[in-house]
Amino acid sequence: MIAELETQIPHIPDYTEYIQQYTEIFQTYIPQKFHHTYISVSIVSDQVIQELNNQYRGKDQVTDVLSFPLW
Repeated sequence: MIAELETQIPHIPDYTEYIQQYTEIFQTYIPQKFHHTYISVSIVSDQVIQELNNQYRGKDQVTDVLSFPLW
C-alpha cells in the first residue's frame, strides 16, 4: 500500500506518522487482495473543500471529507 499526505495549510501539524500507522493497520486487517492500494490524503482550507465539493458533487457548501475511487 502507498500512502501519501499533502497539506495546503501551513499551520496544520505533520500527520505523516499517523498516516503510516493507519497504513500498517490497514495492511494487517484488510484482505491481501487490497494490499496494492493507494491512499492519498489532502488537508485543505474550507474554501478549497467547498470548491471541490461544488465541482464534483454539485453542492456549494463546506464538507468534512471528500473521497474518490481511482477507477
